[in-house]
Amino acid sequence: MGRANAQNDPEYFIKSMDSVIAYSQKRKYAKGIAIAYWRKAVSYMRLSDAENAELFIKKNIAFTKQNKLDKYLAETFLFASAFHNQTADYVAAFSDASNALKTSLKMKDSLFIGRSYLQIGRCYSLKPDHAKSEESFKTAIAIFRKINNIPQLRDALSELAKIYVDKKEYPTALKLFSEAEHTAPEIPIDIFRLPHLYGNIARCYNEMGNNKMALDYYLKTLELTEQLGPGMMVIDLTTRTLVGELYIETGQYDLAEKYLKEALELAKVTNTLDDLRILYMDFSALYKLKKDYKKAYEYHELYVTYSDSIMNRDKMEALEDLSVQYQTNEVVSKNKLLQKQNALQKANAEKEQSRKNAWLIALSGALLLLVLGGWFYYRNNKQKQAIAALERNHIKQKLLITQMNPHFIFNSIENIQGLIYANKPDSAVDYLSKFSTLTRQILEHSNENYISLFDEVQMIKNYMAIQQLLYDNKFDYTIAVEEAIEQESLFLPPMLTQPFIENAIKHGLNNKAQGGMVNIRFYLEQNKLLFEVLDNGKGFDGQQKQTNHKSLAMTITKERLVNYTKNKDFVVQTDNVMDGTSVVGAKVRFEIPYIYEN
Repeated sequence: MGRANAQNDPEYFIKSMDSVIAYSQKRKYAKGIAIAYWRKAVSYMRLSDAENAELFIKKNIAFTKQNKLDKYLAETFLFASAFHNQTADYVAAFSDASNALKTSLKMKDSLFIGRSYLQIGRCYSLKPDHAKSEESFKTAIAIFRKINNIPQLRDALSELAKIYVDKKEYPTALKLFSEAEHTAPEIPIDIFRLPHLYGNIARCYNEMGNNKMALDYYLKTLELTEQLGPGMMVIDLTTRTLVGELYIETGQYDLAEKYLKEALELAKVTNTLDDLRILYMDFSALYKLKKDYKKAYEYHELYVTYSDSIMNRDKMEALEDLSVQYQTNEVVSKNKLLQKQNALQKANAEKEQSRKNAWLIALSGALLLLVLGGWFYYRNNKQKQAIAALERNHIKQKLLITQMNPHFIFNSIENIQGLIYANKPDSAVDYLSKFSTLTRQILEHSNENYISLFDEVQMIKNYMAIQQLLYDNKFDYTIAVEEAIEQESLFLPPMLTQPFIENAIKHGLNNKAQGGMVNIRFYLEQNKLLFEVLDNGKGFDGQQKQTNHKSLAMTITKERLVNYTKNKDFVVQTDNVMDGTSVVGAKVRFEIPYIYEN
């Protein structure tokens, strides 16, 4: 019953799997639990709930290893690899695909070996490493031909064809796509695989410059995704984006705007940063062509925000070009108004000329020009100074964050080294996996002036998971965000909170062997965003409170807060938590500057 509704109603399917888990536990049927965990992960991915998808992937890997269910372990590794590719965690994706191959070789299962090579090829294609990707796909194709598995053979042929599209060898690509579409006609193509196939064929025709055939196949893809429901949201989003881009190419701007807006609504649901980045870039290009330079400039700024920190020359030139065009448009409008004003002044001057002698008029005109020239010079100079100061401040912010990253990375590597020396290899590997995820998040955000509160909270969660592992779970933690705060719409400087949380764990709880607690809270008070971290440790003694544990990271963070708030007297409040006359913990509290994006 659950599988019958898996694509169209993932939430119903998840409830069905909960029933499967409960019944399987009662009957001690390990395979049923393994299947249900895996299927729940798949459903959460379709619902764009990455956190729960990751949770059930990890649960199933641990469960199948413990119960020696190699087949389901390999299946979970394959899904995990696809999931991590989709979330752009390419290192984890390749590791999962390699583990799937290792498990498959251990089972001597040809189908899983072929599927593992297919997934490894997909990982290589994203690097991109066309040579290794092509080799892996050809290995998978040979295996699927040998065991006569037509569905998997079709997938492998399509993936190999995509490599030839990337290499611009279009006739070879179309030949492979045709084989994938028409091989073994007596075995119908799984309807859920058709959108992938049609979408890839459309892309091939698009790159060949055959816009008509490309559009036909893209629209076929959309017909299928609409028919198949929410489970096809990712493909639907990608296809609508590509259709919008195709209409931009063919000059049909209204249709382009329609499909791009539909894609943007889906991207906001999936919350995939790369999709949002591409769409903002497309909107910028569209509005530039429509000569709406204000919108083009705004969307390009959004595109830059969502892009990688290192921008190539083309992106910079595009931004500068849009900025110039937008500003030029504004200047033209102002000049028209100025011309009208000048014409009126001239008419008045002509009237005055009849009543005043020539030398007085000349003197007045010279004086007026001198004043206006001085005023324009002063205003222009002030604007240049303000822009230069803003640029210097942005550079300084990035340098301060860059200083902070090595400090955090150095501490984490020391922690991993300590686990290895303590002969705790499993803990070290688990720590390293979590650390790599957190490091990627930090690197993505470290060059941005502002990130959403949601992203900041996700980084804190990963950081706390690492610290719990390091300290043998001697403490628990909570992260609370006031319900009225819209986490996706509120943007704050990245990584302001981590040093103070680290301080609470490292110093506040250093006398706790167990039972430690760290409570983290974000809340609004008189429209000010406040951060608070509270621990149940030994509190501050007089010397500690005076120095406030001034580590390098905290010193840098306080300097960043002063720069953001423009308040040299900015204070981080530190207090002991009292129970009568006894110190039962410590509390750190400060205001965080933020931007609200409606």
